[in-house]
Amino acid sequence: MVVIAIVGILTAVGLPELTKAQDRAKDSAAAQTLTNAAKECAIDLLSGAAAYDFTATNYADITSSGTKECEAGATLTLASKSGNGSEKEANIVFDGVVPGVVSLDTQ
Repeated sequence: MVVIAIVGILTAVGLPELTKAQDRAKDSAAAQTLTNAAKECAIDLLSGAAAYDFTATNYADITSSGTKECEAGATLTLASKSGNGSEKEANIVFDGVVPGVVSLDTQ
Protein backbone atom coordinates (compact mmCIF):
# COMPACT_ATOMS: atom_id res chain seq x y z
CA MET A 1 0.00 0.00 0.00
CA VAL A 2 2.83 2.37 0.83
CA VAL A 3 4.50 1.74 -2.52
CA ILE A 4 1.24 2.45 -4.36
CA ALA A 5 0.80 5.68 -2.39
CA ILE A 6 4.36 6.79 -3.22
CA VAL A 7 3.91 6.00 -6.92
CA GLY A 8 0.61 7.94 -6.90
CA ILE A 9 2.24 10.99 -5.31
CA LEU A 10 5.16 10.90 -7.75
CA THR A 11 2.76 10.61 -10.68
CA ALA A 12 0.66 13.53 -9.43
CA VAL A 13 3.77 15.71 -9.16
CA GLY A 14 5.61 14.55 -12.26
CA LEU A 15 2.85 14.24 -14.86
CA PRO A 16 2.02 17.97 -15.17
CA GLU A 17 5.71 18.81 -15.57
CA LEU A 18 6.10 16.15 -18.24
CA THR A 19 3.10 17.56 -20.12
CA LYS A 20 4.54 21.09 -19.94
CA ALA A 21 7.88 19.85 -21.28
CA GLN A 22 6.16 18.07 -24.17
CA ASP A 23 4.19 21.22 -25.05
CA ARG A 24 7.36 23.33 -25.01
CA ALA A 25 9.02 20.80 -27.31
CA LYS A 26 6.07 20.92 -29.75
CA ASP A 27 6.16 24.74 -29.75
CA SER A 28 9.89 24.65 -30.41
CA ALA A 29 9.42 22.12 -33.23
CA ALA A 30 6.82 24.38 -34.89
CA ALA A 31 9.16 27.36 -34.67
CA GLN A 32 12.06 25.37 -36.12
CA THR A 33 9.97 23.93 -38.96
CA LEU A 34 8.79 27.43 -39.85
CA THR A 35 12.37 28.73 -39.73
CA ASN A 36 13.51 26.00 -42.13
CA ALA A 37 10.65 26.73 -44.53
CA ALA A 38 11.40 30.46 -44.42
CA LYS A 39 15.07 29.81 -45.22
CA GLU A 40 14.15 27.65 -48.22
CA CYS A 41 11.66 30.28 -49.34
CA ALA A 42 14.28 33.05 -49.02
CA ILE A 43 16.79 31.04 -51.05
CA ASP A 44 14.21 30.59 -53.80
CA LEU A 45 13.34 34.30 -53.74
CA LEU A 46 17.00 35.36 -53.86
CA SER A 47 17.91 32.92 -56.62
CA GLY A 48 14.87 33.79 -58.74
CA ALA A 49 13.60 30.21 -58.73
CA ALA A 50 10.01 29.32 -59.55
CA ALA A 51 7.31 30.03 -57.00
CA TYR A 52 7.78 27.87 -53.92
CA ASP A 53 5.06 25.31 -53.25
CA PHE A 54 4.73 24.36 -49.56
CA THR A 55 2.13 21.67 -50.32
CA ALA A 56 4.68 19.71 -52.36
CA THR A 57 7.09 19.57 -49.39
CA ASN A 58 7.03 18.72 -45.70
CA TYR A 59 5.62 22.19 -45.00
CA ALA A 60 2.01 21.60 -46.07
CA ASP A 61 0.60 23.05 -42.78
CA ILE A 62 2.25 26.45 -43.28
CA THR A 63 0.06 29.32 -44.40
CA SER A 64 1.14 32.59 -46.00
CA SER A 65 -0.36 36.07 -45.93
CA GLY A 66 0.84 36.68 -49.48
CA THR A 67 -0.95 35.98 -52.72
CA LYS A 68 1.67 33.30 -53.35
CA GLU A 69 2.97 30.97 -50.67
CA CYS A 70 6.44 32.44 -50.85
CA GLU A 71 6.82 36.11 -51.70
CA ALA A 72 8.64 39.21 -50.48
CA GLY A 73 6.93 40.89 -47.52
CA ALA A 74 4.70 37.91 -46.67
CA THR A 75 4.08 36.49 -43.21
CA LEU A 76 4.42 32.71 -42.80
CA THR A 77 2.41 31.03 -40.03
CA LEU A 78 2.42 27.53 -38.54
CA ALA A 79 0.19 26.42 -35.64
CA SER A 80 1.86 24.50 -32.83
CA LYS A 81 0.50 21.04 -32.09
CA SER A 82 0.82 21.46 -28.33
CA GLY A 83 -2.12 20.27 -26.28
CA ASN A 84 -1.87 22.82 -23.48
CA GLY A 85 -5.24 24.40 -24.23
CA SER A 86 -3.87 27.64 -25.66
CA GLU A 87 -3.29 27.66 -29.40
CA LYS A 88 0.13 28.97 -30.29
CA GLU A 89 1.24 30.07 -33.72
CA ALA A 90 4.77 30.57 -34.93
CA ASN A 91 5.06 33.55 -37.30
CA ILE A 92 7.87 34.85 -39.50
CA VAL A 93 7.55 38.18 -41.30
CA PHE A 94 9.67 38.72 -44.39
CA ASP A 95 11.44 42.08 -44.68
CA GLY A 96 11.62 42.13 -48.44
CA VAL A 97 13.07 38.71 -49.25
CA VAL A 98 14.85 38.28 -45.89
CA PRO A 99 12.99 36.29 -43.21
CA GLY A 100 12.76 37.81 -39.75
CA VAL A 101 12.89 36.12 -36.37
CA VAL A 102 10.22 33.62 -35.34
CA SER A 103 7.63 34.91 -32.89
CA LEU A 104 5.42 32.49 -30.97
CA ASP A 105 2.00 34.04 -30.36
CA THR A 106 -0.78 32.69 -28.16
CA GLN A 107 -4.20 32.70 -29.77
